Amino acid sequence: MGAAILAGGLQSGFRISSKVLEVKFDRLNPVAGFSRVFSKAALVHGGIDLLKLIAIGMALWAAPSV
Repeated sequence: MGAAILAGGLQSGFRISSKVLEVKFDRLNPVAGFSRVFSKAALVHGGIDLLKLIAIGMALWAAPSV
């Protein structure tokens, strides 16, 4: 725990601020969250990940069992 506090303090210069604890209502917008999840870039990355999963599954299925 001490190492974590020391590392965080070294990164931030041991600045104590209550601004981090403030509620930001713009981050609670569900429309913005859905638009981030279903953006074009997210769908392309999801498609690529799905193709990778299919390729690995086919390679494992075709491999001879030991």
